[in-house]
Amino acid sequence: MLQLRFLGPGAADWDPKKASADPAFRRLTAALLDSDLMIDCGPCVYEFLSTFSCPDLLHNVRDLLITHSHGDHFTAESVRRLCEEADAPVTVHGDPVLETLLPVSDKLKFVPVKLFEPFQAGRYTVTALPANHGTEHFEEQPVHYVITEPIEDKTFFWGCDGGWLQNHTYHALLKQKFDAMIFDLTVGDSLGDFRDFEHNSI
Repeated sequence: MLQLRFLGPGAADWDPKKASADPAFRRLTAALLDSDLMIDCGPCVYEFLSTFSCPDLLHNVRDLLITHSHGDHFTAESVRRLCEEADAPVTVHGDPVLETLLPVSDKLKFVPVKLFEPFQAGRYTVTALPANHGTEHFEEQPVHYVITEPIEDKTFFWGCDGGWLQNHTYHALLKQKFDAMIFDLTVGDSLGDFRDFEHNSI
């Protein structure tokens, strides 16, 4: 059975230093699909593995999807460690800007994503859709991902960090049938929060 494991669902305003003292703490965003596809790789990933005594959990990762370069979703040191400790080389997929931010490793291959164009990440078919979110890199386009696993014929949407769906993203989603959709709820039920423009809310 296809397994999606959340390694952290928290937002950037959570202090990751508190995680090791409290196992229930919401670590920063990362997820693992089965054992071979990872989504985002931020600063809490290896603390998670240590706290929950699963040091080998990521050794089978072959593909890493990065949504954007914000530090709660991506840190070069975590990506470096992932590649060095994996049993085989890791292919990193993301916006072309990310290539300049990645660590140097013989076990890392970078493949830039092209919006709306499906690509293979191991056995998964993945499509990157533009997210309504900004970073300090003006030319970077944060993305959401549509991921299909062909053996069980399951499709899900990964939409962590993005405000209202852009029109062309919305229309691309209408063409799909989803078994699950994951959105961030960074802001929650509050009025006038500046993050409403770049994050989902209730």
